[in-house]
Order: sequence, then structure tokens, then C-alpha cells
Amino acid sequence: MRLRTLLLLGCLLWLAMTMLIGVAFVSRAVLYAEQVFGRQAQQIADGVGQKVLANEAVLDAYAAYTLVDGAASGAEERLFTRQMMSRYAQIVAMERVERVAHAERAVVERQLAERYGPGFGLFGFDYQERRVVTPLPARDEYFPVLFVEPMTLGGARVIGLDIGYVDFQRETLLASADAGRAVASRPYPLIEGQMGYLLVRPAEDRLDVRDRYDSPAAAPRRFVGMVVNSEVFAPQLADLPDGMRVRMWHKRYGESDRAGRFFDKARAERSPLEAALFPRLEETRQIGSDSQPFLLRVSWQLGWSQLGAFEWALMALLSLALLGLLGFGLSGAVRGHERRRAREARLFHLANYDSLTGLANRHLFYDRLQHAISVQARSGRRLAVLFLDLNRFKPVNDTYGHAAGDEVLKELARRLTGTLRAHDTVARLGGDEFVVLLESVGVKEEVDPLVARIKAAVEQPIALDGRSVVVGVSVGVAYYPEDGLLIDELLAAADRKMYGSKGAAAR
Repeated sequence: MRLRTLLLLGCLLWLAMTMLIGVAFVSRAVLYAEQVFGRQAQQIADGVGQKVLANEAVLDAYAAYTLVDGAASGAEERLFTRQMMSRYAQIVAMERVERVAHAERAVVERQLAERYGPGFGLFGFDYQERRVVTPLPARDEYFPVLFVEPMTLGGARVIGLDIGYVDFQRETLLASADAGRAVASRPYPLIEGQMGYLLVRPAEDRLDVRDRYDSPAAAPRRFVGMVVNSEVFAPQLADLPDGMRVRMWHKRYGESDRAGRFFDKARAERSPLEAALFPRLEETRQIGSDSQPFLLRVSWQLGWSQLGAFEWALMALLSLALLGLLGFGLSGAVRGHERRRAREARLFHLANYDSLTGLANRHLFYDRLQHAISVQARSGRRLAVLFLDLNRFKPVNDTYGHAAGDEVLKELARRLTGTLRAHDTVARLGGDEFVVLLESVGVKEEVDPLVARIKAAVEQPIALDGRSVVVGVSVGVAYYPEDGLLIDELLAAADRKMYGSKGAAAR
């Protein structure tokens, strides 16, 4: 039991030390990953921030250009917008929008038909159902696109599109007019299929475009805007490590609200086990300005890939080395334990067994007899003690020597052991005297057949150096509790009956 406990403790110690080695390597890998994550999150935020701020700079330049160029669009404006769009990949379209009262609608539609051809007029676009709305329902005012580059988006024309037909775009225009600066709409699916948003600002010939307007009549009539593909802001998946996720959303919306989400890029999700064992690194940053109030979150769920082949190999070597050291120590402990057990068993055998015959000695017999008396006293049954003394044994020693006598004693010990029951005890007290302990004896008549078998076994001839010798045995039987309650009383009674039996046999 102690050996199994020692082996179990050794295995537990090895597992604990191996786990500590793993924790040390993981901690080192996490510290390095935190440094890498900080740099990469900064790079992503800087890249997105530069693109976002560039949108406002381009839109401000476009507004200034329209003030210089005038209300009429021409080749120069188209060249300007194309140059801006070629430089900034996130810009899908640049457009000029004008506020048109209901009374002016017919005039504007006639001008569009004259400039671009029959069939051009005001129309709306339902982004939820992805369909063109024409004729446009009557409204108090409209916000049609009067110039756009490119002329078509996703194969659909844009000239005459009423930006104010959709509530969220109309709110963006009005917020821009009220603030006197650029305002970004919430994300929405573009005609081309990507997620994007509308960035729009007033284009008025004023010293301070941020002034509030005191009346609807003084409100700005001309706007410039751009359609931005927000997915261009997102980093390429190939540039992200496994477990990293980058998400950007509008500040007016929550992170989990899909209506405000510009993009959500994730690379190779980690397993639940990795999520439980490794930390998750996160950084949230504000991107842009009041015009484009965006939030960017970069998160990185660390996992097994943080440990390279070198770390795995080194951990395995350290674990094997630790296992070898523990195995060497345990083997030494096991060998010492086995030697100690063998020594203890040898000492116990020397102290409790007869060195010649291997039978129990006086000390062990007394111990078993005392235990049997305790048990029998509780059960109410009796036990018997047989005292055996060999007859005609002295002539064997005198004729053939003590070595021959020892061989006779060993043979008789084997015969007695084979005759008795498994739970009975036979012991050698010394010389040619033996005692037998019979437990759970019912009536005295049960012992007589056993005594007869003992005598028959002992009196069988014994081959000795080509000769045959025969010895006899005298048996005295004492019963507990009739013949005594103590060990010495039982042995004395059995001894007396044995001598009585020997005397009767001599007569």
C-alpha cells in the first residue's frame, strides 16, 4: 500500500511539475504576445484613423472646389473627383446634392432631362428591399444628386437620386446642415454589396460654415458628399494572426448592434479549451472625429499557436528529464522499500517460525491461541489444544545422528500440516514436541478422528538413507473452557493427558 501511494505521489508530482513548466512557457509567450498585440493594434488603429480623417480632408477640399467652380458641374469637377477617388480607395463615389423645394421639383427634373437625356428625373432607392422607387412620392423638399462620379454605381444610375428619401440619409443631411460640418451616416449596404456609409457636409459661400442657421430659408441648399466603402478600412485576414478579431462600429450604436457595424473581421476562431486556458487581449479605441465618431475594437484570443515548435520541444525535454529524475528517485525508494520489507519479513519469520521445520514457534502459537480464546469467548464455541510428543525418536538420533533426526522432524512437520485444516495451527515447541490448535470445535467426538489421522500420518514409515524408520506419537487433548481459561492452563492440561496417553500405551 505504501508503495502504491509512493508511486501515485510521484505521478502527481510529475504532473504538477510538468504543468508548472507549461505555465512558465505560456506566461512567457503571453508576455511576448501582449507586446506584439499592442504594436499590431496601434498599426490597425493608425491605418483606419488615417483613412477616416482623409475622408474629411477630401470632402472639405471638394466643398471648397465647388465654391470656386460654381454650381454647374463640368469636366474640371469630374477630373478633380476622379483624382481624389484614385488616391483614396475607400471612396466609392463623390457627389453634389442640392436642397429642392416641392415647387422647384419640375424645374430641376426638366434641367436633368435636358442635360442627361429623357427619362432622367427624381427617384428614390429602398435599401431594405433593394429597389428603385419611381415616380417619387410628393414631399415638401427633396435632396437630389445633381452631380456624381462615377455616373453609375453597380450598373445603376445615381443622377436624380433623392438622398432624403431614406430616413437615415435624410437625418444625416439635416444633422450636417444643423452642425455646419461633415456628418457620417450609419452603416448600410451599398449598391455594390459592400458595407459603407454616407459622409456629407454643407457647401456654402460663408465665412464660417459652422454657424447655426436662424431660419429654414437660411438653411444651406448645397451639399457635397461621398460614399465610403468601410470594408476598405478593415485589415486583410491574411495579415491577422489566428484568434484575432477587428470590429468597427458607429458610436451612436452598441458594439453588438449590427445596424451600426461597419465591419467585423475574424481569423480562425479558437477552441473552447484554448479560450479557457489562454487569456484574451482587447483594446478599444475611438477613431475619427466628431464628424465620424467611430469605435474600433481589436481583440486577440491567444491559443496553442503562441507556443512554437522550439517551445514545445523544450517543454517535452524538460518534462522527460523531470520524469527520468523522478523515476530514478522512485526506483531507489522502491528498492529500499523492498529491501526493508524483505528484512522485516525475515526478522518476523525468525521471530515467529521454527527455523528447522518452518512451523510456528512458541511465540506465534501463544499469540494465535490468545486470539482464538478471545474469539471463542465471544462466540460461545470451544477450541482444542493437542500436545504431541514423538515416541521412539531418540533412537533415531542415537543411531543415525542429529542430521537424520532433523530430516525426520521436517518430514513429520509436512505430514502434520497436510493432515490439519487450513485454519488450524501446528507449532513446534522444541525437540520432538509439537502442539496443535483446533478452532471452532463442536463436541469432543469431532477431535477423535483427527487425532487418529495424526497418529496414522506420523506412524507411516520414513525413508532415511535407504532405510525405513518408524516413530510413534502420543497425543494429549485439552478443551477450552473445560480444561482451563488461560494458555498455560490449557497447555498444562494437554501435557498431562499426553503423558497419560503415553503411559497407557507403554502398558
